Amino acid sequence: VAVNVIKQLLGGKPDYAKVQKLTGDSGLELTDVKAALAALFFIIGNGAKYNVTDEVLAKELLSLGLPPEHCEALKKPYRENVEALRSKLADEALRLDKLENIEWRVDYIISSSLLANVGNPSCSVHLDISSNISGGTTKRSVDFEMTDEQLRVLLHELETARAGMASTKF
Repeated sequence: VAVNVIKQLLGGKPDYAKVQKLTGDSGLELTDVKAALAALFFIIGNGAKYNVTDEVLAKELLSLGLPPEHCEALKKPYRENVEALRSKLADEALRLDKLENIEWRVDYIISSSLLANVGNPSCSVHLDISSNISGGTTKRSVDFEMTDEQLRVLLHELETARAGMASTKF
């Protein structure tokens, strides 16, 4: 049953027929089986999230009243999959929007009857951004315009951010 829960935590589809077969002779109602699966999901997921070793997990479950044989049965699949679970949780937690496309142009207005300030360049930028939210991808566009001074400040700040990220070890 623990392997099935870990499979679900890793993004796979749980095999409910197998779980029902394993729990069928226990005399548990369907709601009790679902509650047990939810509890296992919570325990294993949070154990991986908070970097709990298999030994500590088993001792904590034993102190909560779980029989020793059940604690031992949870240790092996947890130990074998804890790194994959941590990696999956990190991937889900550390999401950034992805820049799909960028288009830009520089406009230089020589004269205009509508504008008082002419002769200054301006930069028009169009960004296509995608976000992964709850497993689905949403796309959005962002358009903005800036002066040459604002462009210089933006470039400086981006270069500073890049240098800071390059010096950071993950």
